[in-house]
Amino acid sequence: MTYDQALEQVRHAIYGKDVREAIAYLFANTKLADPTLDRYSANAIQNKAVWAEFQNAYLKIDRIGSVGVAGTVTIGLEDAAGDGITDDTDALNKALNHSNCVIDGGNRRYKYLSIVMENVENVTVKNVIFWKGQAFDVKGCKNIRFENCVWDGINNNGDQTIWTFGIRLRERVDAAGNKIWCENIWIEGCIFQNIWYNPCVNNGRPQDISGAAILPYSVHNMYIKHNFFTQVKGGACIHWNTYEKNGYAEITDNTFYLNAFGGVCMYAVQQEFPKVKGRVCNNQFIGCGLGYLPQEWFDNIPLPDDMLGQGCAALLGGAVPEATPRKWTFVCENNVFVDCVESSIEGAAWNPCIGNSITGQGAGQTEENCRKMEEKYHLDYKLKARAINSANCIYRNYYKGPDGSYPNDDNDPIVFQNNTMGITYVPRQGFIHLQGEFNVPVIFTGNTMRTGQPRDLHTHFLFCNFNAGLRFENNDGMGKSPLPIESTTVEQLVTASITSIAALIAWWKNNSFTKEAIAADAEYDRLRKRNGK
Repeated sequence: MTYDQALEQVRHAIYGKDVREAIAYLFANTKLADPTLDRYSANAIQNKAVWAEFQNAYLKIDRIGSVGVAGTVTIGLEDAAGDGITDDTDALNKALNHSNCVIDGGNRRYKYLSIVMENVENVTVKNVIFWKGQAFDVKGCKNIRFENCVWDGINNNGDQTIWTFGIRLRERVDAAGNKIWCENIWIEGCIFQNIWYNPCVNNGRPQDISGAAILPYSVHNMYIKHNFFTQVKGGACIHWNTYEKNGYAEITDNTFYLNAFGGVCMYAVQQEFPKVKGRVCNNQFIGCGLGYLPQEWFDNIPLPDDMLGQGCAALLGGAVPEATPRKWTFVCENNVFVDCVESSIEGAAWNPCIGNSITGQGAGQTEENCRKMEEKYHLDYKLKARAINSANCIYRNYYKGPDGSYPNDDNDPIVFQNNTMGITYVPRQGFIHLQGEFNVPVIFTGNTMRTGQPRDLHTHFLFCNFNAGLRFENNDGMGKSPLPIESTTVEQLVTASITSIAALIAWWKNNSFTKEAIAADAEYDRLRKRNGK
C-alpha cells in the first residue's frame, strides 16, 4: 500500500471494512501537513492534529458493529455535487456500497442514472433526494433502512431499454450460484412522486412493467410505513411482479394520492414459506386512476371503449389463476378508499377485510364526473372518461391454480366484516362481486352499504360454488337487502325450510328403516293383536 492509496481509503472510506490498515500506515508515514485532510480537522496543518483526527476515526471504526440496523458512523456524500444537474451516479454507488454506517444526504438533489446497492448490511440511508434517475437496485442486502428520502422525476433518461422504477428489492447470486434475497428492509417517511414508465418497453403497455415506485422482487420482512405516493405512472405504486421468492411484508399508514393506476398490486408472486400472512392497514387510497397520463399514452395503446381512461384497482391481489398468490394473504384493515376509478379491493390476496371505508367508486365514469374530479382536486390536466358498467367496492375471483391448489388453506376462511361502502358513480351499484369455487367458508357480517342515491343495491354472487358454506348476516343495505333477493322472500324461504325440516324430522321419527326396527314393529303388532289392543 502506498501513502496515496492509504490516504484515499481514509478520505473516502473511513467507514469501510479495511481502514485500520490504512490508518496504521498513515500513522507511521505521515510526515508533512496535507491540506486535503482539512475535512477531518479545521486545524489539520500539523501532524499532531492530523494524527488526533485519525485516532478519532479509528475509535469510531472500532465501535462499528452489527447491533441495530446501522453502524454508528455517519457519512455524507462529499464526493457528490448534489446540485440536481451533475451526474452523481458514481458517488452514490460508492457511498451506498459500504456496510455498518448511516448515509446522510443533507436533503440535496442527487442526479443519477442507474445505481446498485449489493451485499450490504446494517445501513441507514436518510435525507437523500434521488433526483431524475432511472433505477435503484438493492440486491441481496440485509438490515437496510431508508428514512426521509425522496424519489422524484424518475425517467428513462433517453435509454429505450431500461425498466424505470424508484427502488427494486431483489436477489443477488453468490459464488455458489445461490440466490440470496433482501431481508429486513424498512422504507419510512419517504416521498415517491413523478415516477415515469419507459414508453419504449413492453410493446406499447410500458406501465405494466415499468414506472412503479417500489418493486418487491425478492424480499423477506419488508416494512413500508408513513410514505407518500403521488403521480406514479406504473401499474401500481408498490408492485410485486416476479416469480422469485418472497416472504413477510407490511404496508401501513401510507397515503396513495392521485396516481395513474393502482396503489398496491400482487401479481405473479412466489412465496418462500408454506403460508404467509402480511398486513395492509391504515392506508389512504385517494384518486387511484386520477393521476396524469400524457395524450401519447392514449394514442399509442389501442383500448376498447370501456378502457379509454386510466385506472386500476387500488388493491389488486391477483388476477388470472396462474398469477394469483397461493397461501399468501394480507390482513386488509382500516384502509380508506376515495374516488377510485376501478375496484377498491380486488383479488384473493386481501383477507380478512375488516373495517375498511370505501366511497366514490367509478370516479372517471363520465365526462361530467371527470370535470367534477378536476375541480375537486384542483387538477391542471384533463381526465379522460372511462365508462364501465360496474366498479365494485370488493371484487374477488377465486379459482384453482394450474396445480389444482386454492388461494386459501381449507382452514383459512374468507372474511368481510364491518366494512362501510358508500356512494358510487357507476350505473350499477356493485358493492360486492364474488365469482368462482370457494373451498373455505365465506363470511359477510356487519357490513354497511349506503349509496345516498335512489339506485338498486347489488351484491353479485356469479357462478359461485360455496363448498364450505356462506354466512351472510347483520349487513345493512340502507333499508334494502344487500342480496339480490327481497327480505320477504328470504323470510318465506327460511320459514318454508324450517317447516319442511320439522316435518321431515317428525316423519323420520315415526318411520322404521333398519331390519331391527322393522322386526320390532312386527313384534309390537303381534303383541297388540294378542292383547286385543
